[in-house]
Amino acid sequence: MRSLIFLLTTTALIGAAACSQAEPSAEYKTEAEVAAPAVPATESVAASAATQDALPQLTGSYWEARKVLLAQGYTSANETTEGRRVCIAEMEQEREISGACPSAEEVLPEVEDCAGTGMGQCLTLWRSPGGRVVRIVTVDGPQPGVISTIEWAQN
Repeated sequence: MRSLIFLLTTTALIGAAACSQAEPSAEYKTEAEVAAPAVPATESVAASAATQDALPQLTGSYWEARKVLLAQGYTSANETTEGRRVCIAEMEQEREISGACPSAEEVLPEVEDCAGTGMGQCLTLWRSPGGRVVRIVTVDGPQPGVISTIEWAQN
């Protein structure tokens, strides 16, 4: 009888051990697994995206900075207005215009808002290739003005 009880108990214990998924002991883990703390997947993805997006380092003419942003894959993040219509030749030459535009016009869809004085003081919104939004404020001068501040928009 004792043999039968021993056999049944041993069989039950072996079966339970085979069905449970016990954590491997530290001696069987690699050094990296032991040393590295567990990081949720969402945090590592977010950290990876953040390191891919460096704030653009732009100064001087907004028109020249705009060319750099477009070449780097930035797109308009303005979703509230239709942008701002500007005169292309005058933008290239950084000249003030009075009256009608003497050259071809272009819409700058990234321009969210400007002061009533033209493109001298404007807020533009750009979406980086990584999906973050950059706020650029221009000041002074003829259209388009010069860059005053560049910062990541807060969500």
